[in-house]
Amino acid sequence: MSDELKRSKSSSRSKASRMLRRLFLILISVILLFFFGVPFFLSSSGGTRFLLGKINASVDGQVEMDNFSMGWFKGVKLEKLSYADSSGNTSVKVEGIQTHPRYLSLLSGHVKLGKTIVDQPQVYLKVPGTQDTSIPTSKSEPRIPSPDESGDAVPVFPVNQIDLELIDGNAIVEIPGDTPQMVTFKNIASKVKFDQADKSGSVALDMNVDDAPVSAKGDVSLDKTGWKIKGGQFDVKISNLQLEKLKPVFALAGQEMDLGGQLNADMTVAIEGNK
Repeated sequence: MSDELKRSKSSSRSKASRMLRRLFLILISVILLFFFGVPFFLSSSGGTRFLLGKINASVDGQVEMDNFSMGWFKGVKLEKLSYADSSGNTSVKVEGIQTHPRYLSLLSGHVKLGKTIVDQPQVYLKVPGTQDTSIPTSKSEPRIPSPDESGDAVPVFPVNQIDLELIDGNAIVEIPGDTPQMVTFKNIASKVKFDQADKSGSVALDMNVDDAPVSAKGDVSLDKTGWKIKGGQFDVKISNLQLEKLKPVFALAGQEMDLGGQLNADMTVAIEGNK
C-alpha cells in the first residue's frame, strides 16, 4: 500500500513538473512573440498603413511616409515623412527622423526619447488673413482678454528626456495677398537637450534669416512642470538682419508690427524667473 502511495505522489509531482514546464514555455513564447512580433508588424507595409490610418484619423490634414521601421535595439526610423493640413496653410516635409527611445521607461510613465535626429525638415506656414486695424470698426474700448484667454497656462511637454539634433532645416512664413510678404529661415541647425529629472537643458541654434546669419547658444534651468525655462544664459549673434523681413513672424504670433532698420548684435542674454 505504501509503495502505491509513493508511486502516486511521484506521478503527481511529475505531472506538476510537466505542467510548470509547459506554462514556462508558453510564457517564453508570448514574450518572444511580443518582442519580435510587434516591431516586425509595425515595420511591415501593413503596420505602416495601420499607423498612418490611426494618425490621420486624429489630425486635421494628411500624413504620409514612405517607410517606418522599429527595433528594440536599433530604435525607430521614419523616412520621407510629410504633413499638409486641410486648409493649405501648413505643410511639413522631413527627409528622415531617427530616435532611440528607452522603452523600459514607458513602464513608469516616462517618455525618454534619447538621441533623436531630424534630417532636412522643410516647413511652410501661411498666415491667415488679418483684419485691417487702420480703420476703427467700433468706438468701444478694446476688450481685455481674460487670464484663460491670455495664454498664461504653460503646456506640459510629454517628453521627460530628449537629445535632439536638427540638420539642414528650412522654413518659410508667408503673408499672402496682392503683394505677398515672406521670410525664409535657411540652413537651420539646432541641438536641444532637456532632462526633466535634473531640470536642466541646453540649446544651440544656427541659421540664416534670409541672408542674415543668426546664432544662439546657452544652458537653461527648467521649471518644475513641463519644459518652461526658469533661467539661463545665451550667447546671441546677429548680423545684418533686416527687421522689416520679420513682419510675417509677428503676424503669425498675432502681432501686427511695422519694423524697420537693420539689427546687429553680439551679446549675452540672461533669463531669470522666466523673464
